[in-house]
Amino acid sequence: MAILGIEQPEIINITNELRLRRFDNEYSFALAWYQDEEMVKLVDGLDAKVYDLDTLKRMYEYLDKIGELYFIEVLESDEFIPIGDVTFCKDDMPIVIGDKN
Repeated sequence: MAILGIEQPEIINITNELRLRRFDNEYSFALAWYQDEEMVKLVDGLDAKVYDLDTLKRMYEYLDKIGELYFIEVLESDEFIPIGDVTFCKDDMPIVIGDKN
């Protein structure tokens, strides 16, 4: 998504070990985060239910539409591993760290 005419970067390096990677419609690895009942209740409220793949897909499609959606990745053994997601948008900045480690 382009905001103010600026194209969303593919990668935003935060440090040598931490980066944001633009959402690329590959998200099945994130399902485990959103099936963690404790995490979902923190994000969506006490009455929230864990996500299925369809709910996860709809959430990511919505977030990608309203802002710049990224996966948060950390460097482990010379490979970047996704641990969460963040969306930069006008009115909010939802951020989730799904990997408890």
